[in-house]
Order: sequence, then structure tokens, then C-alpha cells
Amino acid sequence: MKKNIIILFILFTIKSLYPQSSPNDELISMANKSSNFSSQISFDSEINIESNTLDNNILNKFLFGGTINQELKNIWLSQFRKNNIVNLELNNGINFTKNLSSGDLLFSIYDKNHINLNINKDLLKLILNGNYEYQEELLSFNSSNLRVTRFQQYKIGYNLRFKKNQISLAISYLQGNHNINIVVNEGSLFTYTNGESLDLNYNINSFITDTSSYNFLNSNGNGLAIDFSSTINFNRSKINFYVDNLGYIKWNRKSINNSIDSTFNFNGITINNFNNLYDSILDYNDSYSINITDQNIKYKTYITADIGINFQQKVTLYNIKKIMFGINSKWQPLLDNKKLSFKKIRQGIIESNYKPKIYISTEIPYKNFSLLCNLNNGGYTKKTNLDLGIEINRKFTYIIGSKSINQILKTNAKQYFSLYLSIIKDI
Repeated sequence: MKKNIIILFILFTIKSLYPQSSPNDELISMANKSSNFSSQISFDSEINIESNTLDNNILNKFLFGGTINQELKNIWLSQFRKNNIVNLELNNGINFTKNLSSGDLLFSIYDKNHINLNINKDLLKLILNGNYEYQEELLSFNSSNLRVTRFQQYKIGYNLRFKKNQISLAISYLQGNHNINIVVNEGSLFTYTNGESLDLNYNINSFITDTSSYNFLNSNGNGLAIDFSSTINFNRSKINFYVDNLGYIKWNRKSINNSIDSTFNFNGITINNFNNLYDSILDYNDSYSINITDQNIKYKTYITADIGINFQQKVTLYNIKKIMFGINSKWQPLLDNKKLSFKKIRQGIIESNYKPKIYISTEIPYKNFSLLCNLNNGGYTKKTNLDLGIEINRKFTYIIGSKSINQILKTNAKQYFSLYLSIIKDI
């Protein structure tokens, strides 16, 4: 337990920032913009750890050790899906907004850390039980992938206000620190009866930035990102369409690309004389084909973009002043291997490992504080979650909450842990 607390404390204090991309962030942003200020500065911090199948008990066993018996393995295997997602975000940042006569000018500095893992169920079966349990069964590892990215984002934007509508545009410079990208394009293992023969096939691409130094602020690449949003008002309603953080990082030539395409058939070894192995005839009829490419190259990866639309309606229902409905999806292709087209758009949505999130949000104001509530289904967990935050208005405005309050309150295995904090000051 002490290990878990220490690690969570370290993760929460790492310099990183999260973008305004969750459904509740829209309510937070609107609550702040509704106040009359000439300038505003805010600090935001967030930690998110979520999975669609791997809970904290499983991850603790893998990371910190412990007894894993066959009964426990069987329970885990019954929980696993075809694709098992783990997503980690550790973020902090500072935002500055200047209110002008025709709109708002925005500056922000973000530090972002993102890990996304998609591991195939058959690969987990092999890790837990080995291949003996799966004789005469084809284990497929296709679609397994790992992405690790750390970078800083420097953004400048402008929110242009018209009589009823708004248009927001922003551009960001991205400074890439580190990246690891591993993609299993194809992978399979077939074990014949009693292990008499094995057929192993795999095609793996891996990219990793310069490994000579792991300084947090190394500059191993750079890139650009854009934001766009449009808000249309209809009396007591408004519709907002947005694209946030649509961008890429080009990593420098010190990066390493490994490509392995192999087919291997193992038929065992026959030893004729155990007393004298050197004089024995070792009979083996193995066949293999290995094609390995190892080179230093430049390459491009995409950061996680948010694309969505929401509808906000003003209401008069007890203390509830507005309700929002919306859908949010993410876009992030694994490799830059397709030209811009509908196929690439579809590729980025599928390979983001994120199920489009449908949500309903509301803000419930009281005298000196407000409750920010969001009920949603989808995301990396692909489940229903409750996002609950509290906004306290003093000399500073404090917002603290969790995107997984229902998971935190659970006494048993948790698949989602989230905390966020915002400190805002009107100037």
C-alpha cells in the first residue's frame, strides 16, 4: 500500500498538463468565461489511469510482484477482452487569457505525458500460461501496440466573438522529448500436440527516440498542432463543434527504427547419445526466415486529437441552470503510412483505442461553490463513469474532482483512477 501511495504522489507531482478535452472541462471553461474579468490565469493538473479490463489488482501484481496462482490466472483470463487497453495521462500546465473588446486572447504552456497500451488477449494468455495449454490452437497477437510520448506544448489562440456566435482558432508549437512506438502488425504462434513442433510468425515495427540521454527536457523532435471550434447560439441554446490538438511531432534522425519480419518453424532436436553429446548426431529440420532492419531515421507520430460536438440548453430546474449533451472522439493513427483521406480519418479513430464517449453534463451552483457533474459512457474504459467536481469561489477559484468517482468509491477492483485540480485567478 505504501508503494502505491508513494508512486501516485510522484506521478501527480511530475510536470505535465492536460488539455481541455473532457466533457466536464467544457463546463469548467464556460464557468470561468462567464465571469467578468480583464485577464485570467490558471494552473491545471491531472492524473488519469484507465483500462477497459486490467484493474488495479492485476496491475499491482504485475508491477510489484506477489503470488499468482492458476485460480487467479483463470479469473483474469475470464475478464480479458480481445483487445485490452491501458491508458495513462500525467499532465500540468498554465493558461493565461486576456479579455479584449472583440474576443479572448489565449496563451498556454503544457507539459504532457501519455502512455497507451493495447495488448491482445492471446498474448496475455501466453504470458500467463505459456504455450502448453494451447496445443492445436492458433494464438494471434495482431493489433497489439504501445505508445509512450512526452512533450511540451506552447499554444497561442484567439476566441473571436460575434453578436451571437463565436469562432476559436489556436496554433501550437510542440517540443518532443521522448517517444516509444511499438506496433505488432502480424503475430501468431501455433503449437502442435505435445509441443512436437512450433510455428511462429511475427511482423513488428518499433520506433524509439535517442537513447543516449533520458533527460526529461531533451529536444528530440518538434511539430505543430491546431485547434478549431465554432459556437452557434439559438436563444437559450448553443451548439459547439470543436477539433483540439490535431497535430504531429517529427522526431530527429538520431531515432532508431527496428523492423522484424520473421517466420520460424521449430521441430525439436534429436540427441542420439546422451553420454557424449559432442559426438552425437543432432537432427533438426527447422526452417526460418528472418528479415531485420535496424536504422537511424526521422519519423512522424501524431498526438491525441479530440473531435466532438455538444449541445447546451439553459434550463430552470431547481438550482440547475444548464444541461449539456455531447459526443467526444479521439484521433491518433499508430503510423504515418496513409495519405490524408477518409481511410486515414477512419484509421486514426480506430487506432486511438478510444470508444467515442457520449455524455450529459450539468452545473449546479450554490452560494460560494458549484457542483460539476458529468455522466458518460465510452472512452478508454468503454464503460459508464461519473465525473464529479466541485468549484469553490473565493479570492481564487478552486476546482477539484475526479472523472471516475464511481470507481474510486468501489471497495473492490478499480479500472479507472482520476484526479484533477484547477486554480484560477481573475486579474
